[in-house]
Amino acid sequence: MSNRNLMEAKIACIAFLVFLSLGASTALAQECEDTPEGRICRVVQPISAGTEVDANTQRGLGLVTINGCSGTLLNRYWVLTARHCVTQAPAPGSARTVNNPISNPLVPPEQVSVRADPWAPGRMVGRASRIVDFAANLNAFAANVNTTDIRDIVLVYLGRADLGPVDSQRIYAIALDRGGGSVVLSGRLRTTDTVTQYGRGFSTFATGAFGAPGAVPAQGLGIYRSAQFTPSGITDSGYALAMNPATQVGHGGDSGGPTVVTVNGFGVGIAGVQSTCGPPAPPQGWLWSTGINFCNYVSTEPFLSEIISAIKESPGVACETSAACSSMETTSLLLMLD
Repeated sequence: MSNRNLMEAKIACIAFLVFLSLGASTALAQECEDTPEGRICRVVQPISAGTEVDANTQRGLGLVTINGCSGTLLNRYWVLTARHCVTQAPAPGSARTVNNPISNPLVPPEQVSVRADPWAPGRMVGRASRIVDFAANLNAFAANVNTTDIRDIVLVYLGRADLGPVDSQRIYAIALDRGGGSVVLSGRLRTTDTVTQYGRGFSTFATGAFGAPGAVPAQGLGIYRSAQFTPSGITDSGYALAMNPATQVGHGGDSGGPTVVTVNGFGVGIAGVQSTCGPPAPPQGWLWSTGINFCNYVSTEPFLSEIISAIKESPGVACETSAACSSMETTSLLLMLD
């Protein structure tokens, strides 16, 4: 085995081992062999594309492209996406010296564009007027400007530069009965849940031409696709979606796309957004793409109240005092007694 082939095999093996560490069942499309360096595994079957999402469904879910990533219009004026989709490298001489896509400074709002070409082809491109970090991130930066302990989730406010009327989206939450009349809200997923992940990849649900992984996909192009998963590695801040039995998995371009909890075939609320996929890309073109076995996601659970509070804002409308808010496109919590 050549050094290059051995390196590629080791990279794929690392992905496979990490995948197993999440407690998921073994995915199909794996080939392993014993070598003096240990057991080496690689993915031999192309990652399958997800189901193409038609324009009407995209409209109903508020699916948009934001700076080449995926995102969700929660209502007419607010977009939920991954933070790394709207960041930039620290400026030379700035207080921040660590370059990390998730925790880097936010780009100026005017550099953020939002498109919904499949379902709003005649509308102008939406432009951000403000990017809103969550309190946990603001507090982390206040404590340490070079921190990398940042949640990869953000809200983008379009204001008057919006895409016109849209349906509102729900943020997933369930009411848990703690006994004694005590009920608490929780948006945390469970390993028994079924979720549908949406992402505007480059040409398939997972980035790249996986039959010929050396073919670099065009930047930012593609169509929305979806696939169903069972969450694993669930914590109070996120979860993982490992390659499903149909050999589907998230990838680049899908970042920021929503995870929708599915009950009896119906979506009942957004539980999080796609963040990163493992393992990170080594400098070998797109050959690494066949080694991806899972992606990490940031849960909306810790940010329920902030999201609901923020999206009340709209241009020229004070929601606390105006009856117009009762008919505005406002995200609502889905409450289900568990």
